[in-house]
Amino acid sequence: MDAAIMDVQASGLTTREAEDRTSLLRSDWLADLDPIDLEFLVRFAERHTYEPGSWLFHEGAAREWFGFVIGGEVELVHPRDRSVPVSTLGVGSPLGEGILLETRLHTVSALTRTGAIVLRWPLVALDEIRCARPTVFRRLKVRAAQLTTHGRSHAG
Repeated sequence: MDAAIMDVQASGLTTREAEDRTSLLRSDWLADLDPIDLEFLVRFAERHTYEPGSWLFHEGAAREWFGFVIGGEVELVHPRDRSVPVSTLGVGSPLGEGILLETRLHTVSALTRTGAIVLRWPLVALDEIRCARPTVFRRLKVRAAQLTTHGRSHAG
């Protein structure tokens, strides 16, 4: 039997969840997370595919989810000047992390010109994670605070 299939069966993850876990391992944010905690996070995630030219959210809109780019690219832009991205987020980049800091409104808009796949945790899932694994939630929150403090220095 293929080692990857055995790994999925041993972990209890579906094939898609195992693929998502592998995608999340590309993120520096989650690199030091215990594999059991990473699997726990994956079980609450929702995969969303955005077509080229799609808006993921708009400046001033309520934050509804936190996520990671697992395919394609997402540009953070100010609606007044969409031609110059504030930042370009590639695979492994967090997105919407302000929700972890209880910042309820988006301060920029997010657009994918080429299409993107984002693994998302809606607010309800984040509340469940916070209650069930407070240490994991705190780690995500600390990373969000660091990103807010130091800014985005690269795309991925």
